[in-house]
Amino acid sequence: MLGGDEGSATVAPPSEEPVRLLSVPEYLESTVMAVLTEGLEDLCRQRPANPVDHLALFLLRRSKSNAVTEVPAKDAIPAEPPKKYE
Repeated sequence: MLGGDEGSATVAPPSEEPVRLLSVPEYLESTVMAVLTEGLEDLCRQRPANPVDHLALFLLRRSKSNAVTEVPAKDAIPAEPPKKYE
């Protein structure tokens, strides 16, 4: 992390300063770095077959938004990869 409490896994609330005025590193540190780091550590421990899906579900579970609806993994993973258009 870029500093702060290493043991904290919660996202610090943004300061009074509007987030648009923060630099990119300051914005990321104040909003997502703690939970993203925790998710990446979990990913390294688990080593799932679908790491992106695993990380996405991890982040959704820890989202503070009440609008998140958890979808079973079998329904969240496409049956086949999307076709590439050339």
